[in-house]
Amino acid sequence: MCLEAMFKTEITVGMIFAGAGRQRHQVQVDQALRERVLANAASVRSIAAQEHLPPALSDHRCRRCSMNPACMPKVLAGQAAFARAAASLFTVTEDTPAAWHD
Repeated sequence: MCLEAMFKTEITVGMIFAGAGRQRHQVQVDQALRERVLANAASVRSIAAQEHLPPALSDHRCRRCSMNPACMPKVLAGQAAFARAAASLFTVTEDTPAAWHD
């Protein structure tokens, strides 16, 4: 889509190189794909505008990701479960001292 805008032309076929399999895959560039690209770009902008990133998923995609050592998905993915467990153990009320609140 960037090339189309730069060269003022329509591109109907693209190639994606998959590093894991070290192969090129042909992709039809149609209206449905363009809409998916725009929707994904909007999602990325929305995430980038937030103060905090969403929690790591720690799924099969993480194993080969170059950001794995920095992201630490196995460590960070457990934070939501920890927060739920802590919330079930401790209840913050109006009588709880302010110093104990987050």
